[in-house]
Amino acid sequence: MLTHDELGIIHLVLNTDCNAWDLAPTSSSPGVCRFCYRERNRVKADADTVVRVIDRLRSESEAHRIVFTGGDPVMPYENHLELALRHAYSAGFETNLHTNGLLLKGRYPDIRDHVTVYSLAVDGPDAETADWFRGQGYFDCFQANTAMLISDRRRLAITDFGVSG
Repeated sequence: MLTHDELGIIHLVLNTDCNAWDLAPTSSSPGVCRFCYRERNRVKADADTVVRVIDRLRSESEAHRIVFTGGDPVMPYENHLELALRHAYSAGFETNLHTNGLLLKGRYPDIRDHVTVYSLAVDGPDAETADWFRGQGYFDCFQANTAMLISDRRRLAITDFGVSG
């Protein structure tokens, strides 16, 4: 059995696909995160497997938080995100959803009550920098998501991959 100190946080990858390809490239950036690994590591699971993994983590570890990540787990197809968040939350885990946020608004009503912390990615302090790194319109989407989560009194974490120009 793993103890709390040995493994307090589990990262659960529900899928490796991402939607950043949908952003319009700028003249100096392809609009795709430069660290992207999704073409190298494909992940796919069915609902029963997702539930079994969460149950096993609960029974065989003292982990207290599951970070749902990908690619982007908020993709517009059935990757069992709602089920996974609901099951992990009801099993007593804190849940962290790590997303670029491009599709968060659409899935938010179904996941809202089962996410402890929303981690939004941004690369730079302004539209010029963030859009250069991820694509045209990314920074506006980030700001809209931040405002939505703050107004709904949700816990928010910011991930910055430290772009240097």
